[in-house]
Amino acid sequence: TLMERQKRKQEIEKGLQFIQSTLPLSQEDYEAFLQKLVRNLFAEGNDLFREKDFKLSLVQYVEGLNVADYAASDEVTIPKELLCKLHVNRAACYFAMGLYEKALEDSEKALSLDKENIRALFRKARSLNELGRHKEAYECNSRCLLSLPH
Repeated sequence: TLMERQKRKQEIEKGLQFIQSTLPLSQEDYEAFLQKLVRNLFAEGNDLFREKDFKLSLVQYVEGLNVADYAASDEVTIPKELLCKLHVNRAACYFAMGLYEKALEDSEKALSLDKENIRALFRKARSLNELGRHKEAYECNSRCLLSLPH
């Protein structure tokens, strides 16, 4: 709902400001805080993507991955599954914008986190196809079909 999104946007803004501040937090709270911020950015990106606002959606995914990098540098783990989804969805954004090289790159990153990820395989195949690399796309599609439950 609109109210929920307003609230989430405020949380994201506060979160991004907070990262730059030096308030003391226990490692546990800090971890929970950063994970929630990444999840919020992911969810916001998804809503914008559904609204076909690919540019703004992309900004959220990029920010989410930046926060995840920042977290990693501070020894805070962001769940691998969430990182994988961020890459898959950012690939979808790039694809929708016609940036197939970048879409391919993100699909590969997602697959390096989860080599069985169907959505990443599918996105990779579509990107390869658009780049005229049809043989690789075909192999990728075959892998997609093989990993689908029968």
